[in-house]
Amino acid sequence: MIVDFTLLLKEELMMVPLVASSREDAFEKLALGLEQYGFVKDTYLEAVKKRERVFPTGLCTGEINVAIPHTDVEHVVQGAMAVGVLEKPVRFANMENPKVEIEVSIIFMLALKDAHEQPAFLQKLAGLFQDKELLHNLASKTSTSATYQLLLSALAC
Repeated sequence: MIVDFTLLLKEELMMVPLVASSREDAFEKLALGLEQYGFVKDTYLEAVKKRERVFPTGLCTGEINVAIPHTDVEHVVQGAMAVGVLEKPVRFANMENPKVEIEVSIIFMLALKDAHEQPAFLQKLAGLFQDKELLHNLASKTSTSATYQLLLSALAC
């Protein structure tokens, strides 16, 4: 089965730049959009925060670090992904070593409805994260529309 991950990307859920004072602040802003557009339940934000404390999602990718906060499918109404390109990086616990915090510049907040899609989508994102030029281009965008088009093209490949 081939999954079209571009269907998860919604321009109205992208925040470029995302002004946030902390990861919790960023979670609240990105989750608010997901909830306002009906993609997640009102339990989603707290579930993401709770999961992040146990299983942090900050990921070192080189120059531009990312985070992929998400939670269980029971908090999701319809699959989507909110993306925030932070105006200034915020600190996340490193998924590989939770005792270490890293500065994250781009957040990919996942709301996946089908648990079976999660490994494939995370693998797709991991492939994107290896593309240093793409991450640099995403982090340098100041327009939501330009960021959306760039990420849409990358997900389509």
